[in-house]
Amino acid sequence: MINNFNMRLKMTQDSIIKEYLKNDKPWFLAYSGGKDSTAVLMLTYEAIKSIKHHNKIITIIYCDTGVEIPCVSTYTKKCLKNFQAEIEKDNLPFKIVIEQKLWKNIKLKMPILNKKIIQSL
Repeated sequence: MINNFNMRLKMTQDSIIKEYLKNDKPWFLAYSGGKDSTAVLMLTYEAIKSIKHHNKIITIIYCDTGVEIPCVSTYTKKCLKNFQAEIEKDNLPFKIVIEQKLWKNIKLKMPILNKKIIQSL
């Protein structure tokens, strides 16, 4: 059973590496702090860590909607801060963006990641 899990884990990471190396277009990963987005982030991190030459930035986007339970938002931001330290230690091409104007952008009927924001990344 463990061998099957390890095989699937390796296949997943190989798929991530293959997609990453296809071109130089930047990637954006949505992160909520939940188990699913954390799993995708960690799989991607480990896959990218195994590549010697990086060809694109991977932006991790967390949207603090302001309606989360405060301790959950605080915990998620703490996780991102710890992750930032890992990124710097391993010198990997990840960038973290915390968007805190979600409801304002929705009210103004503007996309959260408008062209101006994407260009600033």
